[in-house]
Amino acid sequence: MHEDRTLDLRAIERAFLFAFIALRLLLFARMFGQYIGYDVRGHLQVVSAISWTHPFLSPRALYYAVHPPLGFLLAHSLTMLGMVPILAAQTLSFLASLVAFFFMRSTLKSLGLLGHLPAVVFLYLAASIPMQIYLSVIVSLDVFVLACMSIILFLSVQIFWKKQSIFSVFLYCLALTLTLILANLFKLSGFLLQPIPLFVLLLSREAYTWRRFLILLIMGFLSAVATFVYLYYRNYIPEHTFFFSTAGLSMWTDLFRHSVWWRDTHPFLFVLAYILPIQHGIPRLLPTWNSLWYMYDRDFLSVFTIFLAVLYNVVAPALCFIGCITAYGQRMTKDLWYRFGVVLLLTGALHFLGLIAYMWSTPLLEGYLSNKGVYIASASFSIAYLLSLALTSFLPLLNIKKFTRKQAEYCLLFCTAIFMIVNHLMPDIAGKTDVLY
Repeated sequence: MHEDRTLDLRAIERAFLFAFIALRLLLFARMFGQYIGYDVRGHLQVVSAISWTHPFLSPRALYYAVHPPLGFLLAHSLTMLGMVPILAAQTLSFLASLVAFFFMRSTLKSLGLLGHLPAVVFLYLAASIPMQIYLSVIVSLDVFVLACMSIILFLSVQIFWKKQSIFSVFLYCLALTLTLILANLFKLSGFLLQPIPLFVLLLSREAYTWRRFLILLIMGFLSAVATFVYLYYRNYIPEHTFFFSTAGLSMWTDLFRHSVWWRDTHPFLFVLAYILPIQHGIPRLLPTWNSLWYMYDRDFLSVFTIFLAVLYNVVAPALCFIGCITAYGQRMTKDLWYRFGVVLLLTGALHFLGLIAYMWSTPLLEGYLSNKGVYIASASFSIAYLLSLALTSFLPLLNIKKFTRKQAEYCLLFCTAIFMIVNHLMPDIAGKTDVLY
């Protein structure tokens, strides 16, 4: 009986896969060529000005050139093939979003979890969270970090959780080291992905041998050295700081000066304003959470999108709380699904702390600036894991209400499918697009 149900779930997952690909292609075709995203103008200016022979542009001349060059260089390469910058950047975002999805799916498949209902629900909830959908069609660097997160997780699992030949381990380690370096060259938020191999190693059921830690140390060392060399030549030599920022330099000058003064004068209140409406009527982290479910600072064209945004913001926190309780209750099982989830939760928590630190170092008190949710888009996988735990925890209750176990599971899969379809077909997922942001 269990085998039949597993086979059935695998067939259903393949149906979900085909539907997901069709919905993403439809969304991409609908949004192709539209100026969507944050700092689109600055992003495209860098794409037009950069080249492989001159990859380091002055951020004092082009403020968006403060970011690492790799994402811009890839878009520039497509322009050399005849694509205009907006189409090149948007195409890369779409492809990177698919990379994020397929590597996460490959991780689940390699662990034998695609026949596991919570894993199937998790995969398609994560891919259909509005923020991930939004990242697939906008001009952005953050989607590359999301893709690198999935690749790093996949490679780490192959190295530390799967039995491999020595040659395979070598190839996986080589690929993982390269990905860790590339993540930092897409955007500096890639630093937050560096501990993922450590999380995976610590949650492995294999013994913590010195060889495994040595492999981890070598990969981390090579990534750190390559990143240090980049930061030294890119930032330290011209600007005398490893982490240069254009905030307060050529834009938001008065706001930045006032925000720094307020932070330094009232540090406790500044931190408290993260979660309490001390400044400008809302907690600073509220827009970050909201942006998981709708684009916080965009005007929407339909009442339906507003309704969904309100619904998600009401239901999701309650489900995440239930998911946390469920995860705590499963802490003694330590099966693959639980350990996989703990890696995601640790990664999400690290991203959250990273955003807190960034909001402190770049204290822009007004608007949706240093507290953008897309900066920690990888944390959306953690949210999806908690949602899947919460939703599957309701299955025994449905069984009590005269539903068979199979009927309850189909009901959950149906709700997941509706979530995926509705969010992809939402008429204004990105808000108004007639303004060049």
